[in-house]
Amino acid sequence: MRAFIAILKDSFREAMASRVLWIALIVISLALLALVPIGIRTDRSLKLRQQEMLNAESMLSSLSQAGTSGKTAQSVIWNQLSTEQKEKVKAWLDEDDQTPQAANRRDGNGRSLRNQVIRMLNALIIENDFDQDPVWQQADLDEDTQTLRDAAPTSEDDRRFLKLKLLQAAFPNAIAIKDDPAIIVTYAGSDMTDPIDVLPSQFERLLDGIIIGVLSVFLGFFGVFGSLLVTASIIPRTFEPGEISLLLSKPISRTLLFLTKFLGGCMFTLLCAALLVGGVWLILGTRLNTWRPELLWCIPVYVFLFAIYFSVSAVSGAIWRNANVSLILVVVFWVALFTIGTTRTVITENVIKSRSIGEITMAQNETFVVDGSRTVYQWDVAENDWTEVFASQGQGVPRFVQRLMFSGTRFNPVYDAANDRILALQPEPSRFGGLA
Repeated sequence: MRAFIAILKDSFREAMASRVLWIALIVISLALLALVPIGIRTDRSLKLRQQEMLNAESMLSSLSQAGTSGKTAQSVIWNQLSTEQKEKVKAWLDEDDQTPQAANRRDGNGRSLRNQVIRMLNALIIENDFDQDPVWQQADLDEDTQTLRDAAPTSEDDRRFLKLKLLQAAFPNAIAIKDDPAIIVTYAGSDMTDPIDVLPSQFERLLDGIIIGVLSVFLGFFGVFGSLLVTASIIPRTFEPGEISLLLSKPISRTLLFLTKFLGGCMFTLLCAALLVGGVWLILGTRLNTWRPELLWCIPVYVFLFAIYFSVSAVSGAIWRNANVSLILVVVFWVALFTIGTTRTVITENVIKSRSIGEITMAQNETFVVDGSRTVYQWDVAENDWTEVFASQGQGVPRFVQRLMFSGTRFNPVYDAANDRILALQPEPSRFGGLA
């Protein structure tokens, strides 16, 4: 047993003697130290967020109609708009308008309109004093908004919050203000960002996505190949004439010698992974109050991933006894795996899923299906087979492109009852007023 421990220590000392290891440890430590001052601060939301605009077109329609009505809460907002802003509202609502303003009505999924409307309303909150209008005395306000208005707030933040709540009262079917506070990212006590345009629950998912992306890059790519660069010479050096003779003089077999050296290389990787992942875990918990115990599973997963590539390097080193050959074969192995994985993904997404049934819709006594490429088929009883009844959106576009364009979008059939037929597929609107 002492022989195995001695060989394991020797393998670890070889890795520690490498400059690459120390450079990696220093870079990881400096990166963690740079992240330590980062924090988050929660504050009251003082602007309209994207998730709070439920239906931009409905809101614009009510706003435009208020311009010709009497003294209402909507007309107060309309009168606060500049001439240019009023023209934009009318252009957005005019489906036949081909002016540049109307051309920006929406992007491919309808989000452009919502974003522009939100920016316009947030500018009103900052620049205008519509909360001072007497019309709000007769408006239907909830208890909290009424209490805040009766208090006649004087601070700028309180007035902005009041105006935000008044917008919701003016357009209750289009705007829904959340009570969740706004989140601000800080660094060394100073604000790095404006309030982030997400809700607190969504911020956690956003943070998880950032963590996954960062660790995937630093552990999944740079970490693995950096570790291989350091440990590639461990196995070839073992079989040098002077060293192998010394090692085999101890009561140990070649197989166990190889496995012990292999374990020593994995121990080096474990050191770097524990430092990086453990440091990120502590920073998230202490600075962002986001404890993620499951994050620590990245350490054994990363070591296992490294062990797969290192096994190729170790076997190559044992056969050819050359570190450069080992690295070259590992790169070839990685390229092969990447090619196989990418090919599988492309085939699955653009061939297999495009031919599979995505939705089944009944209209009268007819059955229609939509496949992964958004093509619609009707069951033909006479032919006992599916027949394409009409082209979906994206006609003339390659089907794999159609899949990318309309992925995740649900389609409802537009049924012509007079002629008993399906006219087209209508994209299902999302709760934001655009496509889902």
